[in-house]
Amino acid sequence: MDTFGKLTTLYNNAGIAHKNFMILAHELSVEEWEKIQNVNTKGMFLVVKYGIPELLKAGGGTIINTSSTAGLINSPGGPSYTASKGAIISFTRHLAATYAKKGIRANAIAPGYVITLMTKAMEDLLPEVDKVASEATPLGRGAQPEEIANVALFLASDESSFVTGAVIVADGGMTIV
Repeated sequence: MDTFGKLTTLYNNAGIAHKNFMILAHELSVEEWEKIQNVNTKGMFLVVKYGIPELLKAGGGTIINTSSTAGLINSPGGPSYTASKGAIISFTRHLAATYAKKGIRANAIAPGYVITLMTKAMEDLLPEVDKVASEATPLGRGAQPEEIANVALFLASDESSFVTGAVIVADGGMTIV
């Protein structure tokens, strides 16, 4: 706040996944469930909880939450991860409905396979994860982080001034096949 004077955009983009993203619910420990929920949903909640008062002081703004296609469709990712990504979508829609009249827009981005350090770590369990994900994506590749950042920039900009409560799917067409 000292540097920029006011807060106009909150972008929640932190998240973790299961080490074994193919783990079944009955195999998952309570501790791992809680760890993923704490980072993916509680962490987002805390940023929103303490950020909204600043957005209100600024006269409004935008909240952008990163979900995943795993929150929309049945996909690998593990039970706590997929549950957290679905919760992010529901929470984002709640925020949009609750704060719209106060000048705050809230939207979610649901990326498909993005080539990041987290997805590269999946290669330890499934060495061909990039190949499998690319074949499941009509565009034939995973996204670069910058491609998802561009969606966030659009949602933070005035060009998206009539967009709230939306889930922008940026998955190279993965959810249409």
